[in-house]
Amino acid sequence: MNNVTHTNRKSTSDLLNDLTNKNNTNYIHNNNNNSSSSVMNGDKNNYNFIQRNKEVLKNNLKIFFKNENIPFSFLYHKVLTILKSHYNNHVSNNPTTANKGISFYHMENMLINLGFKGVDINNHLLLSYLASSKQIKVDMNEKRLCYMNPYIDITNMNALLNKINKQGFLYGYEINDDLINTNKEVYKWINVLLYEKKVRCIRTNNSHLRGKLKCKNIPNVCDIYAKTKCDNCFYNLKGYLFFPLSYEHIEKERYSITNDMKMLWDEISLPSLDNILKEYKLKSTNNVFMNENLPKKKNKDDKLSPILKKMKRIYNTHLFTADEIKNEFIHKK
Repeated sequence: MNNVTHTNRKSTSDLLNDLTNKNNTNYIHNNNNNSSSSVMNGDKNNYNFIQRNKEVLKNNLKIFFKNENIPFSFLYHKVLTILKSHYNNHVSNNPTTANKGISFYHMENMLINLGFKGVDINNHLLLSYLASSKQIKVDMNEKRLCYMNPYIDITNMNALLNKINKQGFLYGYEINDDLINTNKEVYKWINVLLYEKKVRCIRTNNSHLRGKLKCKNIPNVCDIYAKTKCDNCFYNLKGYLFFPLSYEHIEKERYSITNDMKMLWDEISLPSLDNILKEYKLKSTNNVFMNENLPKKKNKDDKLSPILKKMKRIYNTHLFTADEIKNEFIHKK
């Protein structure tokens, strides 16, 4: 078994070297030829060569999860989840351990315990696939995989504001668990930015999120931009979308429109329940709507109903003989 594994690794390495040499050859060939047709042909041949070698490499490494062949993307997300969990568990108490990551050996054992088979972290194709991610660092010297926190540079409120202004212009900057776990001061920074109205915020429909707490002021809800909030709303930040501010005169008009909408909403008075019942001629609000156009459910015995009905008929056997009853049943059939 060891010999087979060694052979596969060697063939994978040779294929990668051939791929590199082929790329260099095509590059030199394209630089020496000035005609556009030769360049296009060289690029096309290079692309076909890469695709063929990718298929060969994939065939040399098949990964199974619970006896089912899986793509690399499935394994990638599982590895990323393990690295994130390791990072979040140690970043507060022991940052050195968190940044050190997990060794190839321990990662393989974790994946095997989860039900994976055929995982070889040392495989060149698998390593290159993991290294292509911006959230995974592959340390070949130490043989370790490390989680690269994309929010590690957010160390203060101004850094967070700069991130929102740069990355939240089009689709918004979402607050997620990774950002919150980076620094516990994020709660304070976000609430200060909201109170000082340095960002625009949209509260998405996040009532289904795990761990979300209800506002203590129900039926009223704490305003997003309020200076003082209840403890639950202070920490309910997951799922918020932040956008950078527009021009100053536009922002002033936006807040005035917001206040006008709130006043208009508060001025609306709902009619009483008695008036609603009288208007719609209802006796109470407990009437259940029944759609009569819905098809009725058929019983399981519908196919056999003609036979069952005939069999359910009561025959006065004391008045007729067995032959007479038999003849009557045959004629009706």
